[in-house]
Amino acid sequence: MADGLLTSSAMPAFAEAPDERARMGRISGILWILAAVITVGNCYLPGAEHVPMGWVFALSGGILLYGVVAALGWLRWDRAEMRVLAIGMVFTIPVIGLGIYFTGGSMSFAQPMLVTTLLYAAFFFPARWAWPLSIELILVAGTPLLYDPDAIDHAFLPNFVALVAGYLSATWVLVGLRKRLLEAELHQRDIAHRDPLTGVANRRHFDEVLQRELARRTGPSGGRRTGDQSPVALLIIDLDDFKGINDNFGHLVGDAVLCQVAERTQSILRSTDTLARIGGDEFAVIAPGAHDEAARLMAESICDAVGTHYSDAGTPAPSASVGWAIFPEDGEDFETLIRAADDRMLSRKRGVEPLALSLNRYSRSIETDSSTPRICVTRQTSSRSSSTSTHTPALDGNTTWSPGCTGISTPAFAHQSSPGPTASTIPCSGGGSCVPGGTTSPDRRTRSWSSSLITIWSNSGRS
Repeated sequence: MADGLLTSSAMPAFAEAPDERARMGRISGILWILAAVITVGNCYLPGAEHVPMGWVFALSGGILLYGVVAALGWLRWDRAEMRVLAIGMVFTIPVIGLGIYFTGGSMSFAQPMLVTTLLYAAFFFPARWAWPLSIELILVAGTPLLYDPDAIDHAFLPNFVALVAGYLSATWVLVGLRKRLLEAELHQRDIAHRDPLTGVANRRHFDEVLQRELARRTGPSGGRRTGDQSPVALLIIDLDDFKGINDNFGHLVGDAVLCQVAERTQSILRSTDTLARIGGDEFAVIAPGAHDEAARLMAESICDAVGTHYSDAGTPAPSASVGWAIFPEDGEDFETLIRAADDRMLSRKRGVEPLALSLNRYSRSIETDSSTPRICVTRQTSSRSSSTSTHTPALDGNTTWSPGCTGISTPAFAHQSSPGPTASTIPCSGGGSCVPGGTTSPDRRTRSWSSSLITIWSNSGRS
């Protein structure tokens, strides 16, 4: 789904978002300012080895200037890709090596500042860049072995071996920590944008996506952008007589119907479309690039998909009314588009008789089972004058009879708000009982979904 819910595959894009890159730039500037100030200040402390002070001040001045510019946000890090920022860091790390050279080589008082650069690289950059950058830092830290003849005498080599082990360990820990933090934040954002029942986007995510799509096509003060002339279709889907389904079949089946509607609607949408549940029995679709005719065809396809009854579905198939609005023909702002789509949906609903789905035909009871919830549909016989006729519901692959049972047992649905205790057999009219797969359980519980049985009269039984 376009601009859809966050998934593990979307994590890199989320972690490298523009605001995250802007924050990286500010923190980088602060670290460079700190390095420049510490380097200059250490030059005046007792015991510090000095090289020409002019070079130290010149290098520190350049680093300080860059740090101030980055910390103030004058460098637009948010506009650069993470790959560009990583390559830029590859070229700035040698500057640290130059500072080590100017401040004493193997006895440099600036070398410990490398740890801040390591922490920065390992935490902010993805693993594909964090490891190469850490290895480059290790190589730069070891350069005194190449040019300082006193490095061995100053015990630089054992110190460097310990530094390598510490830097690699810190990188491993930080890369793992970053991954866990991103996964946790991704999960929280996903919860905030996903409907817990159907699994599609919720109203919050719908509002954000529609606002974003409109912002791409309108200027800051309203009006169309010259660079983007593509339309956006908004579809509002409302289920007809959904309250009747809840009243006659129960809220568990009502929940199953909503899940079924979401699944069937999602199956006919494009990958660039966004499906969201925006109300109790209302859904919405945002279809970038769809014109009026495409929206009309999409609405018809949704109605057909939602209303098609499958004998093995185990849930009712409600009818749906779908209205749509097109940007910019029907409106160029959020409220106007919503109102236009709602008006069209309501006008179509008034012209359609809601399908009651034979809610008044059957009396249904649900067996709440922790493994296989089922619906028991009972029938009654009627006598008129001296004749008696019965109606036998058709059986399908998911319907089972128990011996002597005058009802059928069908799967209800897989989603339960909370699994109930093991249910007992359901007594059906005419003797016998309805059980899942012909088994019985002494603890099974029956919930009635209607207050009374409704007699099914056959045509031949009426005179």
